[in-house]
Amino acid sequence: MVDQLEGEYEETRDTLRRLEAQRAEVAGKTVQSRVVRVLGALNPSEGESLNVSAVNAAMLTVFRRVMVDYRHGVLHFEWLHGGSVELPYSLPQEYV
Repeated sequence: MVDQLEGEYEETRDTLRRLEAQRAEVAGKTVQSRVVRVLGALNPSEGESLNVSAVNAAMLTVFRRVMVDYRHGVLHFEWLHGGSVELPYSLPQEYV
């Protein structure tokens, strides 16, 4: 009975690992396509103006939130899929 339960446990654990790997692969492709959409919205074709609504909509598919740190001149982007990144946009106030 114990051997049978251990076997089922191992089998279920292996299935879970395969599903997690599959999810990571699919999520990676999804995130990549969303980032491409954001970049496309940020770079309009020649002669077209920037569509702020399209940029906002695209960014909402990638980021949970963006925090503006005025004191240090940094934008903090929090990814929907986890993690964050900082992007400086100006000199910190102590240098201005």
